[in-house]
Amino acid sequence: SDEEGDRLVISTLTDVTVQRRVLDQLQRSQERFAKAFNFSPLNMTITRLSDGAFIEVNRAEDRVQGYQPEELAGKTSVGAGAWLTAEDRAAFIRLLEQEGRVHAYDTVMRHKDGRLRESRLWAERIEVDGEDCILACTVDVSEEKRREKQLIELARGMTGSSAEDFFVSLTVHMAHALEADMTCVAELTSDGQLRTLAAWRDGQTISNYVYPLKGTPCGEATAQPGLCVFAQDLDRRFAHREGIVRGGFKSYIGQRLQDENGQPVGMIYAMWRQPLTLQRDAQSLVSIFASRANAELLRLQRDREIQALNATLEQRVQARTADLIKLNAELDSFAYSVSHDLKSPLRSIDGFTRLLSDQMQGRMQPDEADMMQRILGATSRMSALITDLLALARVSQGQLERQTVDLSAMVDDILDTEMQRHPDRRLERRITPGLRASCDPRLTRIALENLVGNALKYTRACDPAVIEFGRAGADELYLRDNGIGFDMAYADKLFKPFQRLHMPDQFEGTGIGLATVRRIVERHGGAVAGRGVPGGGAEFRFGFGPATLSAEEAPSSTGATA
Repeated sequence: SDEEGDRLVISTLTDVTVQRRVLDQLQRSQERFAKAFNFSPLNMTITRLSDGAFIEVNRAEDRVQGYQPEELAGKTSVGAGAWLTAEDRAAFIRLLEQEGRVHAYDTVMRHKDGRLRESRLWAERIEVDGEDCILACTVDVSEEKRREKQLIELARGMTGSSAEDFFVSLTVHMAHALEADMTCVAELTSDGQLRTLAAWRDGQTISNYVYPLKGTPCGEATAQPGLCVFAQDLDRRFAHREGIVRGGFKSYIGQRLQDENGQPVGMIYAMWRQPLTLQRDAQSLVSIFASRANAELLRLQRDREIQALNATLEQRVQARTADLIKLNAELDSFAYSVSHDLKSPLRSIDGFTRLLSDQMQGRMQPDEADMMQRILGATSRMSALITDLLALARVSQGQLERQTVDLSAMVDDILDTEMQRHPDRRLERRITPGLRASCDPRLTRIALENLVGNALKYTRACDPAVIEFGRAGADELYLRDNGIGFDMAYADKLFKPFQRLHMPDQFEGTGIGLATVRRIVERHGGAVAGRGVPGGGAEFRFGFGPATLSAEEAPSSTGATA
């Protein structure tokens, strides 16, 4: 107050309870953030959104770039190598502005020593003192990427369309997985040397070669079952090995390949031009590659053994086949010669017997006349047998001359000829016209004459006799009759020489006819089979080899002759 003696106190009271509480909470939040930021084991930074300048860096070890916090003062993220180019940062900023945060962003950063490191980044936009900033956390994923690459190379190295492709693929991918300067898979030879199956060096596959095992790193590796490692000074230890010294190789890791009995059969190894720091995963990778190479090498050796056996087996089969062909030819020649030579004395026996029978006519007792007839009958049967043997021998000789033959017309002609001998018989023929095949006409006629002759013989008691000829399949024909048939229990005897299913007093014959048919059909590359029912007729199916019958189909025709 302006008046003397007047005293006045003016007070302003403000409730700051909420403000104090908010400030306390903010201070505690800042303390917690500061503690989380500064004491985090992960590398964390705060940079300005506008230009990427570092505002704050925590004390965690920077495994990506290797900087201390004070070394980043005054630098930008592009200048420090967190981004290799300004365009890389611009692409990241666009994504951050769109999403507000970035999760697990993979990129490449430059270490302060100049090396590039695979990195993974988490980031979120924040505001610091009214300015847009980026809170980021960076993790070094180089080792994870390396292992991922190793696994990919391991998987790729386990493939190959052939043994040669497989070993080449294995060495290439093994080199990539181990970052080796040279990799190789080799096979142990019988004379104690190693012959490479595939070798890779300096980014390319090299030609296979042979080198001695003694005095080499592989020689020492062969003597032990596990991994053999020379982590450094390889060129000094094996100074006498020109290839190692000239190539500048400093380290080596190898493992022997072995058979089921533990005996060495080969080697797999890798070499580097710098000392080797062997990690556990590298040892595991070498063991996996070695295990797969071991299995493939043993399979390759088994395949070689099988091929060698097959080759010798084929040679033995060819030699045996040649022997059998020669033997069969000799047997056929022998049979022909014997049969031919027997005819002359047989004709003499038959002639003199008939002459003697005529001279003794009326002077022989009944039993003597009967014996004379028996002799003549026996010589007649023997003559027929020799004739059939000669026919059987002839079908195995001579060149097979294929040409297109009208089989339907041939069967018709054979039936016409046969029916001229038996004009009183009634015959119903059912022949599919136009059936043609590629075959030898002379031999085919012999085969069909035997089949048709049998059909007529065994339908002797039928009135009318029915004979059918047609096509049974793509490469098969049939000839069927309504005769007396036969029991299938004895079907295995049908095509054997001199084997008969009926008694001689019932039906004539020597048992050579069907054997002749089989030999002719097999010479053409085909097969023949018979089916029958006692009293229900018989059917024979045969062919002249694959794709020998014409493809055209013709309707069956039925004709009757008397």
